[in-house]
Amino acid sequence: MDYREYAPAPELSALVDRYWSLEGINAALEGEPLLPDGHSEIVVHLADPFAGQGRQLWAGQLDRAVTLTPSRSVCAFGVRFRPFGAWAFTGFSQDLLVGRIVALDTVWKHSFA
Repeated sequence: MDYREYAPAPELSALVDRYWSLEGINAALEGEPLLPDGHSEIVVHLADPFAGQGRQLWAGQLDRAVTLTPSRSVCAFGVRFRPFGAWAFTGFSQDLLVGRIVALDTVWKHSFA
């Protein structure tokens, strides 16, 4: 698997921590733990989504470790926000999404509960 990170433009660096991409063939099909790090993320799967995920999602700040199980063919892109940076893109308090992974369109519509 090829994981890469990219710096945001200077104009966005106060809000966006980094962009990242993950691509390759996952031969093991084993889950990997993702630990809380204080960041919200947008994730777009361009190949098969990870187990239990849709193609486009918003991952709120984690409040516990989550095991992610990649599909066989992985091609994903993400935007990792700084802890207080996501608010500028959504317009609402991020405490509503702590510990949740939701479809991206529900965040834009603010239609989650």
